[in-house]
Amino acid sequence: MPLVMQVAKSEAIKEKTDTWYVSTDDMPVTHNAEELLDSFPKRARREIKRKLKNYETRGIRTTTEHSDYLSLNKDMPVLMDHERKVVRGTDKSFVEEFIKRFLVIFLSTDGYIDRYYGPDSDKPVALSLFVANGRVL
Repeated sequence: MPLVMQVAKSEAIKEKTDTWYVSTDDMPVTHNAEELLDSFPKRARREIKRKLKNYETRGIRTTTEHSDYLSLNKDMPVLMDHERKVVRGTDKSFVEEFIKRFLVIFLSTDGYIDRYYGPDSDKPVALSLFVANGRVL
């Protein structure tokens, strides 16, 4: 698992992806989304609120499942589309980049996958991975 986290961190830095590290010690035990959101660092709160506003105005829906429920049918097309965009115009190999991304998600044994759906879609158009590593989310 530590190797998977290092690969994920390295890829996030290279791609300039938003990555937040939140200590579970600082998170309230609650089912109230507002209370949970208030416990995040200010930068993360702003980013999440901005995204939520975009989701609501565009009719984007989301579901969350444990990473054990990675779906080849649902998730692989999203991963493939993403990696095609990442390598477009570069000398990177699509196959290499896809395999790295797939392995990070597939080997994350204690994570959660958020799937994002368009207003009239039954197939996800984007994925997000949350991973617990020790006492950090």
